[in-house]
Amino acid sequence: MTFFIVYVRLLVLFIVFFFFFQAEDGIRDAQESRGLGDVYKRQVLVDCFEAAYIFAHDFNRNPRARTKLWNRDMLESVPDLINQEMVALKGLLATLLRLYSHETAEEHSETAVECYLMRTAKGVLEQYVEKTIKPTLLPEESAEFHAFTPIVVQVLNGIAEFSDAQFKSQVEVLYLLLIDLMLCKHMDVRVALHRVMVRLGTNIFLEASPTDN
Repeated sequence: MTFFIVYVRLLVLFIVFFFFFQAEDGIRDAQESRGLGDVYKRQVLVDCFEAAYIFAHDFNRNPRARTKLWNRDMLESVPDLINQEMVALKGLLATLLRLYSHETAEEHSETAVECYLMRTAKGVLEQYVEKTIKPTLLPEESAEFHAFTPIVVQVLNGIAEFSDAQFKSQVEVLYLLLIDLMLCKHMDVRVALHRVMVRLGTNIFLEASPTDN
């Protein structure tokens, strides 16, 4: 029953997430300014996705609880909430990336959205590098972390879409992790990483080239 309730909650979150952004895309051209109402809605989404992610993440990292709930007559393997964790994390990142994309270059101080987004993105990349590229897990556990490849791709594509000011300030923080990701064998990750590194190289060469007088 507990798993059913959690699944239903996360399914509802996914539906809300999907239709919220579909509706937002449809009205963007008609209404340039959203006001405080939309900020509040996004904050509610962030809180919901965060709660769902933390619940699923903590359960997946608790082998004792998972083993206790394992009924060998009903399930072939130890239960997990990997898919639920991925859906919640994907929704959380998408919401934060959308909020961050609306922030302007005039906001010189680090905002709450920027801090939360980069902390989450860095955590995703660190965990992925540590558990898949520099494996410290048992073989049967490693597959669970490889399942997060689409989330890593989402993070990399989000970074590639940052504004020039955002990209310049954030890529330095993630640089060593990006270098580690070059060892990843997943083609989707390599393609997304290529976008980021091409933009990084372009910025370096542009800054290094002499300006016209």
